[in-house]
Amino acid sequence: MLAIVLYAFEPHDVRWLRLPFLGMPWAAAVGMVVMFFSIVLKVAAYRALGMNWSATPKIRQDHSLVREGPYALVRHPVYASNIVLLAGVFLATGSVVFLGLGACYFVTDNIRANAEEQQLIARFGDAYIRYRSVVGKYFPRTVSFMRITMA
Repeated sequence: MLAIVLYAFEPHDVRWLRLPFLGMPWAAAVGMVVMFFSIVLKVAAYRALGMNWSATPKIRQDHSLVREGPYALVRHPVYASNIVLLAGVFLATGSVVFLGLGACYFVTDNIRANAEEQQLIARFGDAYIRYRSVVGKYFPRTVSFMRITMA
């Protein structure tokens, strides 16, 4: 919080807000690639969700349990793409402000993901519990894709 307040008063000199080994040309290039990957992941996740997507966590009567595309690798690829995007921004800028804001953003995404999981368990029961047991929340686990499709 202090960094944000100080930045508000001295935005033209932010050297004290950066980690020295990040924000360099090589780190910026890696960060841009990571950010691009996050966009690809987010688009793939929205496409896989189709009509199941909503701006607020809710399960509809005709809701289906999506386990294809990026959902075969992680249970929350939209939120995972946010993590990847924030990592890319941090790499590209080296800014501790972005690191702190990213941590706050992750906390709110995690709260939302937990609420969604409770709704999915209530709607799909054992099918979602089996899916959750083999597929990581934000990062892939070593899984057998055959087990997922048979669940």
